[in-house]
Parts: sequence; structure tokens; C-alpha cells
Amino acid sequence: MPLAAYARLLKTVKTVWSGQLIAISVSHGIVDARSLGVFLRAWSAAYRGDTTDEPVSFDASVLPAAPAGFGAAPVVASDGIPDAWRAHHRPFKMPHGTAFAPAVTTYHRSRTALAALAARFDPEGGSPLSANDALCGEVAEAVGATSVALMVDYRQAVGAGDLFGVAISTQDVVAEAPSGVPAALRRAVPLWRARDFVDWKIGQGSGGCAEVFFNSWVRAFALPETRFAAPVQTIMLGRSMCAARMRAFAPMGVPYVLMLPHNDGVTVVVMGPEDVGGRIEGASSVALPSE
Repeated sequence: MPLAAYARLLKTVKTVWSGQLIAISVSHGIVDARSLGVFLRAWSAAYRGDTTDEPVSFDASVLPAAPAGFGAAPVVASDGIPDAWRAHHRPFKMPHGTAFAPAVTTYHRSRTALAALAARFDPEGGSPLSANDALCGEVAEAVGATSVALMVDYRQAVGAGDLFGVAISTQDVVAEAPSGVPAALRRAVPLWRARDFVDWKIGQGSGGCAEVFFNSWVRAFALPETRFAAPVQTIMLGRSMCAARMRAFAPMGVPYVLMLPHNDGVTVVVMGPEDVGGRIEGASSVALPSE
């Protein structure tokens, strides 16, 4: 797919080659993290004079039917569904948390630290946890959350693995304690591989708001394959994105967490109250100025 086919989707692209910093601003309404990763790999290949044969489709008609807007009524009935499905989608309602002054807390976990963290949440090795599972548990403990939502890419389940666009939804889980969040998330993974569950889940629309929202871009960006003058070392959020997230979530009292790929592990960005940083080893917090 020619680079121009991707470039038309961008609002602005700025490059600063002297510092090898690339800043991108793009509407989340037309691309999600996986699609942005595809774009960056194609762009970096073009920069090097190479081509990419990564398949891409712009046909979003293959995605399941969804309600028209936030809080709209479901478009798929729930009659006769397995009882287990109901635990993964709660009826829509607005959250009633305590509003907070937003801050951005960041920290890094190396591959070695991630392995140790996963082992802490699964000491008997009965349910192998991913790095994302373990990081969700770490943050859940820091904020005292047992009800969480994790953004999930469902392309593969609906046969749209090459879709360039947006194909994400939320996985809702409730654990008995914050330390149980990683295992609860892991138990839900098989559901998102089943087309019938995904069709039903997407058709339900927005669910009950969790105490904290998680999103991971770790698998969306293949850093070793994204090379400009040198391989990309890490991904980071701009202040404008953090501010936009907090305009929506801070008044509801809900932190929003993003896990970002790093060439040695994962960088975690917690958009939430400033005191969260004091509860996570190695974290630092900066208040977001009012706009």
C-alpha cells in the first residue's frame, strides 16, 4: 500500500530530525494504536527507501454493528446468551467518582522487572500473565481499584486483521481485590477470540464505567521494525492528548492509564490524581496545567 494512502488520514505531521523526534497528531476517530503502528512502519520504510507489503484494508463494513453513540441503546439482544458473558458487560451508567486535579505520572518497567511483577501476581504459575496484566495489577493496587476496563483490539475475532481504522472495545472485569485484577483480565482473553461474543459485546455499546481505564499500545508498535535514521526507542504521549483525556475522565474521578512500548520493557503513563506517583516505585508526577 503506497505511503500516500496512509498520509491522507493525518491531520498534522511534524518531524524534528536533528533530535530524531517525530510528533504526530491524528484523529482517534479514524485510527487506533494498531493502525498508527502500521502507518509508522510504512513511513519509516519509505524514509529508508524500502517498501512494505503489510496488507491493509479500509473496509470497515466488516465490523460488528454498534450503537450510534455513547450511552445509546444496544443493537443486539441479550436473550439466550451464556451467563458468563454478562459478567463482562455491565449496564450503562455514568460514574460517580470524586473529581480530581489531573496530573501525569510516568514510570518504566524493564523486561526483568516485568517478569518479576508477573510472578508476584501469579506466584504459583497457574495462569501465565502478560506484562500488561501485571502492570494493570500494579496500578490497580496503587489506586485501590477492583473494577477496571481494558481496551481490546478485536480485529482477529471478526476476520478483519488487516483493517486500517478503529476496531477496539472495552473488557470489563471486577476482582475481589486489586491484586486479583491481572488474573481476572487473563481469564477474559478467550472470550475476545470468539466471534459470537464480540458481535454481542460490540452491539451492547457503552457499559458501566470502571474505577480505572487501561489501554495498552505495547503490541501495536513493533519498534525494531520501525526504523528511520535508527530504530525507534520508545513512544510517548503529548501533553495535548493527556489534557484531552483528563478533560473527559478527571471530572468523573476515573484515572486513565496507557502502557507504551520501550526497547527494554514498557513505559506506563497514569493520567490521574498527582498522589498516585507516591504509591508506585520509581514513578514521577507532573500536574497538568489548566487550559
